[in-house]
Amino acid sequence: MFARGDFEIGTSNALTVPQRSLVVRDGFNYLFTLSPDNRVRQVKVQTGRLAGDRVEILAGLPPDARIVVDGASFLAEGDLVRIGQEIKSNQPLAQVNPAQAATK
Repeated sequence: MFARGDFEIGTSNALTVPQRSLVVRDGFNYLFTLSPDNRVRQVKVQTGRLAGDRVEILAGLPPDARIVVDGASFLAEGDLVRIGQEIKSNQPLAQVNPAQAATK
């Protein structure tokens, strides 16, 4: 016998961040948010589902927060950072960081 079925699980809007921006310390998940004076603040967050390279944030992060994506694991509370390239949330990552052409 053979059976086939499909599950319709639906969709929902969610606040997500790149998985590489999460820092795990002492068994908890943290993000580093960026203040207007370019100092970082460690924020404890509650995570949810994982979809590709994005992680759902259930609690602890305001939707308009600016977060550190790369190098967050090397930071500490209050560190002064320099912004290399800011990615807007509605901009596809492929457009922001195009692949570099290899040359010989």
